Amino acid sequence: MLKKEVKVRIGDEGVIVLREPTNKEWNNFEAARFQLARGGGSATTARAQLFDTIVTDIQDLGDETGPITLERKDVIPNRLKAQCIVVGFEMSEIELGEDEIKNS
Repeated sequence: MLKKEVKVRIGDEGVIVLREPTNKEWNNFEAARFQLARGGGSATTARAQLFDTIVTDIQDLGDETGPITLERKDVIPNRLKAQCIVVGFEMSEIELGEDEIKNS
């Protein structure tokens, strides 16, 4: 059964929830990633942009100024956003249980 969202663990307690991207969003991501790589850039930027589009919840994650919420998602480094996309959607996992959290 297709899932509507993916949960990715960050650190010991943090969880980031990403909704399944639409076909259009995924195609735009793939195109941006290709263009950046072709120009000598990094796919990190394309992954971070996709993250910003599909993140739906941030749980138990904070920094020195307090909890990180959807409104403060900009403080999350692009490399961490990119890692969430890789773990959530680009790594293949077989038979992942419905309630399992990736990267745990």
